[in-house]
Amino acid sequence: MMLSSRSRAIICALFLFLVILEVKSFVPYKNFAVPTTSQLDAISRKGKESSRLARLRVNRDRLHRVVKSIEYYGQTEGSERRASCVLLNAMRMLLEAKTQDKISHVGNLLNKIDIVNEECRPIQERVITATSLAGLVSISTNILTNMLHSSYLPSSRAYIAACSALRQTGRLEELERLIYDLAELGTKLDTAIDVVAWNIYLSSLCSSIDSPNDPTLARIWEWMQPSVAQRLFRVTPDVTSFNILLDGAARVRNTTLVERVWHDLKGQRGVEPDIVSYNARLKASSGASSRAECFDILEEIESRNISPDAFTIDLVSNHLIRAGRYDDLQSMVDQFLTDKSERDKSKALAAFLVTLVQQENIESARNLFDRCALDEPSVSSVSPCTRHFNILLDGYSKIAQLSLSKDQLALIQKTLENPSGTFDSLDLDPIKVAALTEGRELCRMVVSFGVEQDPYTLSSMISLCISSDEIIELMNGSTAPLSPAVIRCAITYLGRLGDPSQACRVFDQFAFQSYNNRVWNVLLGALSEGAKQGNSILDIKSTISSKRHVLEGKGISSLVDGLTCADAAQTLLSAMNGMMERVEAPKPNSQSYCLVAASASQIESVDPSIAMKLFRNATSDGIPADGRFVNAVLRCFGGNLEQALKFWKEEMRMACIEHESRSRTRAIPNSRRPKKNLIAAYNGLLYVCGRAIRPDTAVRVAYAMRKEGLEPNEISLNGYKAGKRQQEKLDRHKDTNYNLGAWFKFLPKPNMIQQYESLLYIECTKYNPDNKRTSNDRRVRIIL
Repeated sequence: MMLSSRSRAIICALFLFLVILEVKSFVPYKNFAVPTTSQLDAISRKGKESSRLARLRVNRDRLHRVVKSIEYYGQTEGSERRASCVLLNAMRMLLEAKTQDKISHVGNLLNKIDIVNEECRPIQERVITATSLAGLVSISTNILTNMLHSSYLPSSRAYIAACSALRQTGRLEELERLIYDLAELGTKLDTAIDVVAWNIYLSSLCSSIDSPNDPTLARIWEWMQPSVAQRLFRVTPDVTSFNILLDGAARVRNTTLVERVWHDLKGQRGVEPDIVSYNARLKASSGASSRAECFDILEEIESRNISPDAFTIDLVSNHLIRAGRYDDLQSMVDQFLTDKSERDKSKALAAFLVTLVQQENIESARNLFDRCALDEPSVSSVSPCTRHFNILLDGYSKIAQLSLSKDQLALIQKTLENPSGTFDSLDLDPIKVAALTEGRELCRMVVSFGVEQDPYTLSSMISLCISSDEIIELMNGSTAPLSPAVIRCAITYLGRLGDPSQACRVFDQFAFQSYNNRVWNVLLGALSEGAKQGNSILDIKSTISSKRHVLEGKGISSLVDGLTCADAAQTLLSAMNGMMERVEAPKPNSQSYCLVAASASQIESVDPSIAMKLFRNATSDGIPADGRFVNAVLRCFGGNLEQALKFWKEEMRMACIEHESRSRTRAIPNSRRPKKNLIAAYNGLLYVCGRAIRPDTAVRVAYAMRKEGLEPNEISLNGYKAGKRQQEKLDRHKDTNYNLGAWFKFLPKPNMIQQYESLLYIECTKYNPDNKRTSNDRRVRIIL
């Protein structure tokens, strides 16, 4: 059968459409293999939104019951007691609202309804509860206040919900006013107020206390007397009331008040201390001197047959471990985990591991994990999950922060590959080496067990790698998404492992399209580490992905390949300043300039013009002359003390003073050191004096600091010592003239260097009788 030309055209169009769909269907799959940073950011934002919605669903069941009670109330007692249709529609909208904007919209509708005059009291009580649960605090408190002023005391459920909402939103003054209004009406009607509302008020007062001598503690303790509580608030304190005061006093270490409140609690009729009360006493007892008291409290808990909870185990774990009572701790954990659900067991074990890791008891945490999660199954066994491994990996990675050379890393890798190898020949901290070894073993366990990995797991595993090949292999074989945090972690540790070329390669492949200067600063930090470790020349071998960027003219590989780390950092800074047309990068911030200055200060032959150019460019870009940045720029002068002093006097000092005396919108906290930016800048000058081996000039700089009202300290002295160590490392102080020109003839004689350094030590070491390390020193002021 012959087809018409119209039919053939339709068939061809359909066939072409199907081909286009088939081709496009492969594009998302191809791009999904290596997700871009924008895709990962979108996933992260979606995860945060899901968490927020999950929090909103916590009170959804309660809100649903309250709204349903408003709908059904009064049906059997006559239509005049039912809620109005407008209010019912608003309540249904409130029940369906899942975002803050929609909840606020319902709040605007409720404000237009005259609920006080149009609805009956029981309906108003339910509206108070519903709006309090939804976060519409102003509506609930207005209705409640109107009831109280009309001498009507609503149900305890209504005013407890309002009190809880006021505390959660931080409206403590309104909460206090509401409690006193309730007490006044309770006295007028000769009825009691629910103690739960009063406990909410006590909890808000205790949470704001930050000093053991706060008079609020004594005032609350006075309220605990039954006669006073009845007279002022129409309540009778219960064990929760005492627990709130005990916890507040224990948190600020007011042990005297803890003991007095405990004595009153024990003598109170009808009130018996519970495990929360004992936990407050345990919290108040801290330190080795109170270990015996802690054990006495434990014995009292056992004698009263009170079961310890998770907080009890957290509070006593450190004492038991230091006393060598590991079996007692494990017995408490087993007893607590018995008969718990799998979810509760997992959460409790994670909490115990966090406590032990924070107390730097990583070995005890690992033993507890092995016994609860890896040993033979029992009633207290816990299924290991990702969070448990993350806690342990994080603990190992924080301990095993090794600053090693390439040769040492290679030797460690060779020793780890040899089953009979030991670390005895290496001059390393055995604790850090043990943490590195056990952490790497745990990483292999994660892979072999098939544990579901997340970005936190991958980041912790990367921090335990000892070679760049391990990091790349781990990233390629990981089941966790390569989130921006993982990419930043990989770039950071590639720089620390002395492979800035691979760091640039990873940046080019995964983070080049990011316009967030945070990841660009991480790359600058990796280049700064490379400059510190020898300022090697970058050798970025083209990969498939980096070739694509180079051909498109969008990668950084073609810009920095063949440059030293210090030069590459300056090139990237130029790209961030928009001086590279084919590179789109974010604007640099103060940290960007600091990192570039840090990389420039590590090279052997420092050019002072680099430091001056960095400072002037940063100033023109609006970067403030804060102490950290000025210190980094001054270090770029190396040992050229003449140029550094000249530039300091002519430009930098005035910029620092202007930044220090700038107008601020917020008050300066008392804990902030005065003129800290100027102190950091002078410390940079002392570093230059150390590079130039000029302790005589360093002493004059210390005198100049005193004239400006600054006090040189040990940090200032360490700045000089760091510069001197760097100069000795570069071997420029031996048999050379330091290329200082006319300044060379003013150098102190070798036998005077030590005397000037001793004088600098005296000027920078402030006598402090509370410092045991310098308690035997005598301060002598020498005036020349």
